Amino acid sequence: MAKDRIHYKSSKRRAQNLLFEEQAVGITTSCTAAAQGGSRSDVAQRLAKRPVGLLKWSYDDLCVEERLPDAFMAEQVDGGDTPDTSGSVLLKIVSEGVPDATVERQLRQHLGRSVSLHFLTPVDVVSSTSRYVWVRASPQEVEAALRCPRQLFTSYGTFFVTECLRTRLDPQQPAFPLQYLPQLRYTVVLRDVRSSLADVLAAVRTIGATGFLNYHHLARHGLPAHQTFEDAKLLLQREYLAFAQHYVKSLTEGALHTQREVATLQEIMANGRTTERDWRGAAESVRQALAQDAAVMRQPQTGLYLPHHHMLADFVERAATVLPRHHDSAQLLQEAVSPHVLREKMRTVSEVHFNALASIRWEQCGGRVVPGDLVATSRTVNWDPYEGSADHMHGFLGSDAHPNWLDFSDNIGYLRNCGDKHITLIKDEGEAAQYTIQDVVLPFYGRAVEELPALPAHSAGALFETLAKELQVSGAAHMRTAARAGYRRLVVTPPAASLGFYLVDEGRQWEWEEGALGAALKAKTYKDQEGVLRLRSPFAELTRKNMIARRGIRGERERHSFLKPARGTGLTFCMEVVLPRGTPITSAVREVFRFATLSPKAVYHLLKR
Repeated sequence: MAKDRIHYKSSKRRAQNLLFEEQAVGITTSCTAAAQGGSRSDVAQRLAKRPVGLLKWSYDDLCVEERLPDAFMAEQVDGGDTPDTSGSVLLKIVSEGVPDATVERQLRQHLGRSVSLHFLTPVDVVSSTSRYVWVRASPQEVEAALRCPRQLFTSYGTFFVTECLRTRLDPQQPAFPLQYLPQLRYTVVLRDVRSSLADVLAAVRTIGATGFLNYHHLARHGLPAHQTFEDAKLLLQREYLAFAQHYVKSLTEGALHTQREVATLQEIMANGRTTERDWRGAAESVRQALAQDAAVMRQPQTGLYLPHHHMLADFVERAATVLPRHHDSAQLLQEAVSPHVLREKMRTVSEVHFNALASIRWEQCGGRVVPGDLVATSRTVNWDPYEGSADHMHGFLGSDAHPNWLDFSDNIGYLRNCGDKHITLIKDEGEAAQYTIQDVVLPFYGRAVEELPALPAHSAGALFETLAKELQVSGAAHMRTAARAGYRRLVVTPPAASLGFYLVDEGRQWEWEEGALGAALKAKTYKDQEGVLRLRSPFAELTRKNMIARRGIRGERERHSFLKPARGTGLTFCMEVVLPRGTPITSAVREVFRFATLSPKAVYHLLKR
C-alpha cells in the first residue's frame, strides 16, 4: 500500500473526533439530527455518524462570491448623475491563491501608496474569491490609474480587476455602512464521502426545509476554534506569556526549521533573565530558519501561507527589543502583536458563549417559538454581520485593509437603535404563533453587555450570565478588545432560490442534482487535466483554462500523493448556497458532514522531500 505522504488518513481520524471539538466550543446539537426525533443521546449518535468529506483540497473547492444588496445597487451606485470628483469606488477583484497583502500592494502601485482601500470581507486562505475592495478616492482618479477590466501579475499568480463600480459613498465617512455589506455566495465541494445517496439527501433537504443553527466557525485554516478559545481565555486570565508562546507556534505553518527554532524561542521567552545578547541570537536563529524554509514557503499555489512567516519575523524583531529591557509580557503583546489578532481571539469568547446558549435553547424548546423568546420584528436587519476567517485572523495585518466594520461607532449606534425598535419579547402562545423560528434571536455576550435592551424571559435568559461564569469568560464584558454585545439569529434558512446541490459517484456511474441552483451547479463541472472532477470557479471562467489544482505541488511522487485523496472511491458532493453575511458556511455543512482538510504541515513536508 502506498505511503500516505499527505497525511490524509490522520486528517480523517481527526475528523472522526469532530464531535469532541464541537462540544469544546459549545456546539452540541443540530437541526438535521434533531428533526429525526429522539433523546439527546440519539442526536449525539447521529452527529457522530456523519460521513467525513475532504474540504478545501483545491482552491476552487471553496468559492466565495460577494453579492451586494439590492438596496445598495438602487441607492448608492452612481448612474453618472454626479460629478466625477464625488463619491468613491468599489473594485471587483477575482483571485485564487493570491494573498490579500499582495493584492493590496499591487493596487497601491497603480493607485498610489497613500490611497485608502479596504476589503469588504475577509476570506479563507484556501479559496477562490470574487469580492470588492472599497477605494476611498474619486472615480475619475481611480479610472485614470486603473483601466477595467485588467489582469495583474504577481509572484503568487494573477488576479483580475473586472469592474470599477462608481458609488455615492462619501470617502470621508468612518466606515462602510453595515446595511450595505454584501451577502456571500458559497460553492463547496466535499470529496471522498463514504455514504449512501439516501442518507445525504435526507440531511441536505432538511437544511433547505428547516434551516440550520447559526453557530460560529468550527475552524479557520485548519486551526480549531477551541484552540483559539483557549488562547482567548489566556488573555482573560492575563497569562500573556503563555498567549505569546501559543501565538508564535501558530505562525510556523508547519515549516520544519521554523518549528524547531520556535520551540527554542518559547523557552527563551519563558526565561525572565534573558539578555539582549540571548535575544539577538534567538532572532538570528529564527531568521535563518525562515530563510531555509523560504524555498518551500514561497512556492505559489500550494496552500501554504507565507504572510504567517512575515508576521513571525516581525514579532521576533519586536520581542528582541522589548523583553530584554522590560521582561514585561503585557508590554510584549502591546508592541509585538497586532490589535486585530487580539480582537479576533477575543471574538471567539463571544462566539463560544453564543454557541452554548443556542444549543441550550434548541435542546429545551426545539424549532418552535415559545413565550419568553426574543424575536426580531424586522427581517431586513442583519444582527451580527461579522465575518472572520484565516486571513483576518493570522494574515498580513500591517495595514487596515481588513477592518472590523462593527468597531465603528456610527454602525454600533445603528444596531443599538435597531435593537430598541425591532426586538420583541414573546409574552404568550398567541403572540408566539405570529412568528417563526427564523425570527428568534439570542443575546450575544461581550463588551457593554449591560446595554442590551432585553434578554430572553426563559431558561436561556436566566443562564446568560451564569454561562459566562461557567465558561470563565465574564471578564470579556469589560475588555476593550472584546466583541461588542448584541444579538444573533438562532436559525438561518436559505431561501429556496438560493440553494442547490449535486452529487456524483463516478465509480457507480450515477449522479443526482436538486434545488434551484442544482442544474447550474452541474453545468459548472468538468474533468481537469488529471482526471479529477472540478467546478469551474469565477477565476477559471475568466482565464478560460483547464485549471490545475494547487499547481505549486510539483514532482511525480508529490503530485501522486496530493491527487490520491481526490481520487477516492466515495461520493463527490457539491453545494451552492447564498447566506447572510456573518453566517459561516461551516455551520450549514456541519449539519450533514464532518470535514477533513490537508494541513499546512503535511503540505510542507510533502514539498520538502
